[in-house]
Amino acid sequence: MAKKVCPGLPADWLNSWLAAVGITVLDSRIKLGWTDGPSPAAVLSVEGNMDPIDALVVAWPDKDRLDDMPLKANWQDSERSMERKISVEIFQNRISNSDARSHPDSWTLSSTVTDLFVDRDGNVGHGPLDPPGPGTIKWLHHRLVKTYGYIKISNERVSATLGGYGERVADNGLGFDLTRITSQADESRKMVDPIIEVLAFFGLFLFPVRGDGVDLRIPGSPSSASSRQRGWE
Repeated sequence: MAKKVCPGLPADWLNSWLAAVGITVLDSRIKLGWTDGPSPAAVLSVEGNMDPIDALVVAWPDKDRLDDMPLKANWQDSERSMERKISVEIFQNRISNSDARSHPDSWTLSSTVTDLFVDRDGNVGHGPLDPPGPGTIKWLHHRLVKTYGYIKISNERVSATLGGYGERVADNGLGFDLTRITSQADESRKMVDPIIEVLAFFGLFLFPVRGDGVDLRIPGSPSSASSRQRGWE
């Protein structure tokens, strides 16, 4: 079995932990383990002689896959586009589509928003790993596609990311990684490794968003109600 220790994917950094999980989502042949010690790092392995980096490069998603995700705002040229604020009706219209329900990336919806929590304006709840974004880039799929555009995938670039010296770019990424915010000495630019960000998105596969079936528009609804994501309160 070929193994690769990845110091660039430490378990104590949320995005790299999610990225390590995302690798196994992209290719189920790749197994994930962790080194021993106070700061574990991901260990990737593949049965046989195939290098885990080679396997990941082969499994890397193409742009067509991203463009066909049911999470896309105007998926299938829908007239009922999903943006940051999604009414219950628009969300239910999307998930009632048989093509969306049977789509291999249908999880992109359930790992982002849920109609098991509805706010006072009648919009469905977002998970904590789908926070609001700056400017016009507010929808998680927009951020994913933008971040993906920085990447020209290669063995060398993947090796650098997994080794902990990957190329960073000035961008907000998916928007939930606090380490993207640099110091005042760096003019407070936000910096991310786009490969980590894309892999972290696929890690969301294992973390659906749920709620308690609360609709805040109904009088007497508990004011403390909210959506939640598996593993995070």
